Amino acid sequence: MDSSTPQWLHWKQKGDTKYNNGNYLRAIKCHAPSEENERVWWLTAKALYGLRRWRECAACLEKIGGLYAETGERREVLERCRVRVREEEGEYDWGGMIEGVRAGDGKGDLDCADYVGGIEVRPCAVEGHGRGLFTTRDVEAGELLLCEKAFGAAFAKDEEEGEGDEETMRVRAELAMGVFVKLVRNPSLREGFGELFAGDEVDEQRDLKGEVVVDDTFVQSRINYNAFAFPLLTSTSHQQILSHPAGISTDANNRGIWLRASFINHSCYPLVRRSFIGDMMNFRAQADIPKDTELKFGYISCLEDVETRTEMLAKYGFRCECQVCIAERATSPEKFKRRKEITKMIIELFEKSKAVGLHTYLDLLGQIGETYIVSPTIEPRHAVVVPIINIITGCQSSALHLQVIQLVQLLLINLGFEFRVTQDNFRVLRWGYLIDELVMALADLRDAYAALAQTELSRDAESVAKKCYLIMCGEELSWEAAYGAQSERRKGDKGGSEARWATEGKWREGGGPN
Repeated sequence: MDSSTPQWLHWKQKGDTKYNNGNYLRAIKCHAPSEENERVWWLTAKALYGLRRWRECAACLEKIGGLYAETGERREVLERCRVRVREEEGEYDWGGMIEGVRAGDGKGDLDCADYVGGIEVRPCAVEGHGRGLFTTRDVEAGELLLCEKAFGAAFAKDEEEGEGDEETMRVRAELAMGVFVKLVRNPSLREGFGELFAGDEVDEQRDLKGEVVVDDTFVQSRINYNAFAFPLLTSTSHQQILSHPAGISTDANNRGIWLRASFINHSCYPLVRRSFIGDMMNFRAQADIPKDTELKFGYISCLEDVETRTEMLAKYGFRCECQVCIAERATSPEKFKRRKEITKMIIELFEKSKAVGLHTYLDLLGQIGETYIVSPTIEPRHAVVVPIINIITGCQSSALHLQVIQLVQLLLINLGFEFRVTQDNFRVLRWGYLIDELVMALADLRDAYAALAQTELSRDAESVAKKCYLIMCGEELSWEAAYGAQSERRKGDKGGSEARWATEGKWREGGGPN
């Protein structure tokens, strides 16, 4: 240090360099703010914002405001801090977040705080399962449990034909580089990232102090097990699934990693559902959950068969022993064969030019149900669910309102729901397994009740549909555009003959991913 340079100026200059390089914690330490230097306070506040320490940042800015003249930039950052604090309490501007993603030119890097609801990380009861997320109080279906910004995320460009694989590799590399740089610049973040599962045989290097070296092995081993693809907006993916009867893959090339969410373990019959708004991941309760229950999420959909699920989960290093897997493994090959035979018969009837009576389908659906050995509350009967969804669509397009009501109720039963219907009330008593098509079916139920002038039941059906939509898409602001009175779906032609849908309908292969 030049002897002519004041010590405070030396540390300010050093702190400025650290801040510009994104090393916020060290910038704060270098600045060591005093009431004698306005700029030092301001740079400290910005460093605190970069570290996502919103309350400390707000306090720092309020201190500046009390000592010095306010500026427009400082007031703007202070207001953003106050918004972040409200977000930490679960108060989000979902509409603003959606617009932020849509205006982001393919980027979903949102300036939002994390919210942690009635959950905490605890050791799992089963040895070898590590730690998981548990409820700290009773939770209701639809409740927001976690809204977390990605620790690191990389976004795909608009793909051109033939460039998919190359773009995927670019995004993966960008994510790894971004995480590496973040950890190098901010050593205080290494501990949290280092707690993620890295595989049983990872060989990590240590320095002379015994601390793990942040290198390619440290970063890539954790990304391999914890990062995954995600859409910019789950609500958009939901609409894409419903508009493609043959089924589509909604995995985007965007790729991210979330620290707290990584502690949620797997079950093929999950208790929570995740959704995305940009790089913010939401987890909402998929059922009413008692206190001290471990939350489980489906890494893959249980609509896949048990062999496929087992193979897909093997990369995570475990064999699933959830209630669904146990039931399927106990089911005989003869029963699986019978399911396929009956499903094929239903498809052939569905595609015939001549209309088939609903009683014929119901009889065949009942025969499929007989091949299951446990209740739908334990194992969702997806072999029954897919045909029901197709038949509901056909009946709805032909204005067969009573049949729609009967079939939607059958769908709910086979997805493990328990409900009560009276002359003026429709209420869910127990929430079952959720798929995207269920929202569409419940919207059909609402319309069928409305067509029969059963206003209260129509209102209740819409309420249940909106809650399912909220759980699956994370927010309900986009509900109106998708299913509301002015949506294309509600304004579309619902007329037609009973035979029309049998010749023009398209067989939907299965539900969307969980």
